[in-house]
Amino acid sequence: NAQIIHSGAVIVTQAEPTVRQRFHQRYLMIGKAGKKDVDIKRDTSGKYWFNEYSPGSKRLCLYSLDPRTDKLTEYDILEAQLEVYKFLTSDDRLCVTALNSRGQYECIILDCSTGALLYRAVFPIKSNFVEYRFISHCIVDTRGKYWFATVKGLLCFDPKTQRWQTWQNSPGDTASLSENCTFSLCLDPRNPSKYL
Repeated sequence: NAQIIHSGAVIVTQAEPTVRQRFHQRYLMIGKAGKKDVDIKRDTSGKYWFNEYSPGSKRLCLYSLDPRTDKLTEYDILEAQLEVYKFLTSDDRLCVTALNSRGQYECIILDCSTGALLYRAVFPIKSNFVEYRFISHCIVDTRGKYWFATVKGLLCFDPKTQRWQTWQNSPGDTASLSENCTFSLCLDPRNPSKYL
């Protein structure tokens, strides 16, 4: 029996032991073997963040595991999602992007220290581009805006106004992006080592 804790709009449960076992077997051992395609993040407090299908169901869940206490927590915020990617931001937030069952990309932002759901927003554009993943990079600027490098251009989400801005290539406009596919972002291109 899982204990359910409501944290904002996030349903948090104490995850089943089998998830913990799979985490240790798959993620920690694979990481030591040098496999690079495991999407696992570690926040500044040392907690691991990963997604996994819930045991006995086809429901995709987000988990955090605190190795100091061995506490494994399930965050029920993903609905039958694909292309789940996680980005840790400089302000200790976890930004999760995913393709939902309606064919829309979502941005879900959690506070790593509390696990609280801070923001949830649907990206303003869709992608049917299959050569690259839709979102390749995410950063947060000094004003708290989230910037996304995507195959459909540069997008910016402002949590304060809940609005998106989009920059794309416009043929003939030399002030527009030269290409829609963007792969990485840097807050200060004149001094990238400051952020890298």
